[in-house]
Amino acid sequence: MKFKVGDQVKFLNEPGGGVVSKIISTSMVSVAIEDGFDIPILSSELLKIEKQEHSGELFREDFKVELTHSPAESENEEYDRISSLGKFTNQGIADPGIYLTYHPHDQKWLVTGMLDIYIINNTSADILFSLFLWNSGKEQYNGIDYGSLLPHSKYLFETISHEQINHWIKGSVQLLFHKEQALQLLAPVSSDFSIKSSRFVQESAYQDAAFLDGKSFLVKLSDIPVLQEPEQEKPVTEPPQVIAQKAVKAREEQLIDKYMTSREEA
Repeated sequence: MKFKVGDQVKFLNEPGGGVVSKIISTSMVSVAIEDGFDIPILSSELLKIEKQEHSGELFREDFKVELTHSPAESENEEYDRISSLGKFTNQGIADPGIYLTYHPHDQKWLVTGMLDIYIINNTSADILFSLFLWNSGKEQYNGIDYGSLLPHSKYLFETISHEQINHWIKGSVQLLFHKEQALQLLAPVSSDFSIKSSRFVQESAYQDAAFLDGKSFLVKLSDIPVLQEPEQEKPVTEPPQVIAQKAVKAREEQLIDKYMTSREEA
């Protein structure tokens, strides 16, 4: 179900509910509850309260929640998930490629804090991507997100807690590469990943990367070579003598035109 900021929702797996305060991604929202906190929760774990419908009357509750920002501001944040890569250290991983990255919010608490999950395009090509996560309960893949990404940039899928990591340890990412000019074409990629959840509580599993600020858990989805650019055609230049001759001829033609015009006027 698709939600928007301001919707009243009921929690499916626990008592209570609240008001949608922010759209985090296509599958997760932030819900403001009466205690004054905003909590991230999967959309699949919420029921939207439709007051006009019979189901809305069954679950109707008046949640006394005040949003700290306007719905328009929150909806705009949904599209503010793309950012450029930086250059932070010479010691970390710098290989060109496509990465799935679990980046801790707080570098002091690598194995306990919130995680930003990115797809990273550390190549000189544009990419189209599609993310699928494996749902072990239903034995099927769920389409999570898709989009496009410019060279040397990253896209935020979700911000999750470590308690939610089991939803993100197995899946597949499909990739398509595009470049306006290239000496070689890259084949589409379908990259499966499967990670043991126990690895996320090992600080040694988090590594430095030259394109990220701080340590991250990195999964390389595609290892591609540096794409070479075609040589640009050099402009054809004429010898100086030819250029000078053309200039003299053009000047002569101007003088002749001027002379003929003056005679006609006379």
